[in-house]
Amino acid sequence: MKKNSLFILLLTSIVVCSCQNVHKTPHQLMLEDWNKKYSEQKSFFPAELTNHFPNTLDESIVTFTDNISPEMRSLELMVIDSINNDSLVKIKMNLESSCIGKYNASDSCLLIVDRFLTRTKYYKIENTKYDKLLIDRPCYNGLFPVPNFWHNSFTTDETECKLPDDFELYVTDAKQGKYLKEDFLTSGWFMPKQWKNGYSKGIAISMEQNIIIYWLAIW
Repeated sequence: MKKNSLFILLLTSIVVCSCQNVHKTPHQLMLEDWNKKYSEQKSFFPAELTNHFPNTLDESIVTFTDNISPEMRSLELMVIDSINNDSLVKIKMNLESSCIGKYNASDSCLLIVDRFLTRTKYYKIENTKYDKLLIDRPCYNGLFPVPNFWHNSFTTDETECKLPDDFELYVTDAKQGKYLKEDFLTSGWFMPKQWKNGYSKGIAISMEQNIIIYWLAIW
């Protein structure tokens, strides 16, 4: 009798779970899958480097991208959200007073992590003589690194950082040094000597498009 009761309970649980999934939209199922992957990828990085990210992804999510492959040089995590204007204004005001560096995507001098990556040029990069001159320039002095936003739906070739000029970049923290195991770190050939290794975390905002991008880059 106990065995039969256990079997009925197990069968009921399976049926209930199946019915719950049947009533979920494809978008809800995709969001669940994204949250599972998001949690796994976020836990790869030290918690203090991802504490500015959303805890979970909700209906406002546009996309999130991650890279924890050493072959791709810099490691990163990005979340792109669509957000209402009132909320965005509050976030922007807080960042204005708390960030350590603020830049516009169209600035002529930006210290960009792995600036040479593009959609068509992301593996075994060979730089020209001109490219090598961009690795270390006097105007980088006093700047904090920002990511190369080379692979999302907002990517453009019109700016150095690959985001449209309506984006403001707020660096909330950035430090030189090694913050992951050696196996995951790069040789830092694409950065100035003092930034050979390090991390950058921050938020990019477009008030025109009501878009917010959370980022973490480690190299």
